Amino acid sequence: MKPTRIAWLVAFCLSACAPASDGVDETPTPPDAPDSTEPTALELQGERIPRRLAEELVRLGPPETFATIEEMVRFRGALYFFINTYGTASLWRTDGTQPGTVVVREFETTSFDGVFHSFTLVGDRLFFLGEGPGVGKELWVSDGTSEGTLLVKDITEGPEGSRLFPFKAVGNTLFFGRLRPQPGGELNTAELWRSDGTRAGTVLVKELATDFSRAFADQLTALGDLLLFTSWDETHGREVWRSDGTPEGTVLVKDLEPGFGGSLPGDFTVAGDVAYFTAEDSAHGQELWRTDGTTAGTRLVEDILPGPTSAEASIIGVFGDRLYLLTRKLPDALELRSLQLRTGRSTKRVATLPAPYLPDFEVYAYDSVVTGSKLYFTVVVVYASLRNAQLWVTDGTREGTQLLRDQRMAGFDYYPSMAVWRKHVLFNALEPDTGLELWGTSGTPRSTRLLHDVNPGADYSYPRELTSLEDRVLFFADNGGITSLWAWPAP
Repeated sequence: MKPTRIAWLVAFCLSACAPASDGVDETPTPPDAPDSTEPTALELQGERIPRRLAEELVRLGPPETFATIEEMVRFRGALYFFINTYGTASLWRTDGTQPGTVVVREFETTSFDGVFHSFTLVGDRLFFLGEGPGVGKELWVSDGTSEGTLLVKDITEGPEGSRLFPFKAVGNTLFFGRLRPQPGGELNTAELWRSDGTRAGTVLVKELATDFSRAFADQLTALGDLLLFTSWDETHGREVWRSDGTPEGTVLVKDLEPGFGGSLPGDFTVAGDVAYFTAEDSAHGQELWRTDGTTAGTRLVEDILPGPTSAEASIIGVFGDRLYLLTRKLPDALELRSLQLRTGRSTKRVATLPAPYLPDFEVYAYDSVVTGSKLYFTVVVVYASLRNAQLWVTDGTREGTQLLRDQRMAGFDYYPSMAVWRKHVLFNALEPDTGLELWGTSGTPRSTRLLHDVNPGADYSYPRELTSLEDRVLFFADNGGITSLWAWPAP
């Protein structure tokens, strides 16, 4: 399972000792210096990302406000986001212009640490976790207006609030998990809930299990009109479950690894009427599995590293008619592999990625985007508190798989971010002279370059939450201690 937030440290170097890979150019050409504003022929033809600056749309808060910016989601032709400060929070909307960036509604809060979050779009409504006077953290819904932003239900009545996570839309229904503390405060009961956006329609589906810390619903995934999720109990451990929104229809799909621990399923990715995921059992290690939501339709796709040795599969995503994943190739390499979705029987190797840090380091695919005929993905390398992030691109062939950036991400509570602009991709990257700033690429090492040094010099602006809207990419960044909403490219 991919983490949602990662702390990056500067002093970590892996690429210097990386051997050449088989057919993969892992040493990118140094990017062109962004010191010229004259467009090249490729830029004019739209084949290369242009040297353009970003525009500051609105300043959101100086350091003394202790503001935290939460998420960005596309809704009703605009982007919505939250600003949390101690004692207040505000819901914002932007259409990507300065005049169109406005406050939708302000809230009184009693805490600071990310009170409003977990945006989830369900039909024409936006659900989220929020807080109000006399009400702790509970489920809210919005139609995008101030008057249409309302508390759905005070599930745990009074100021105590509820522990609700995660959220997932299945059709016009929101499913979410709840942890209900037991008397004494040591044990929690995991519950599955659903909501149609009304108080009466927000109901408990089923109690799942009670435990100190293992009992909670996770990996919520929509598969047609079914919800897939993982849950834990003493008999089966953590395994795949399904729900149709009724108590009797909320059941274990299959016990892949009998016993207290379970198979620890993760990385759920839907393709058509099948969900692919990773799971681990004693016979095969961690490998690629699939399910259609039935016991008979849940099976191992392939034992990529035969026997109990784990391939440590990490799913990247769907690209064209194939599922792409990252696996370990002993002793010191990774493999980019693909699965033909029509047959779904076995994977094939696309390219070998050098990984001299194996087997001591944890490696996984973190994020991916598709634009045109290219799949971009990030690979995160972890050892203790040390992190490294690699940006790769592939067209599905060995020759078309290239390393674009091998970067040392840095900062506190920070992680990679990418967004598509036309045929190109914007992302955050670190250089010693410019810090952590906004970069772009057209899918080749030479086209990969700095776009805007928002916080000039070696200081970082920490571009984050990169999100596409119409013909611009919006993001949050810091300059001189001020957090602002920015849009690229500037007019």
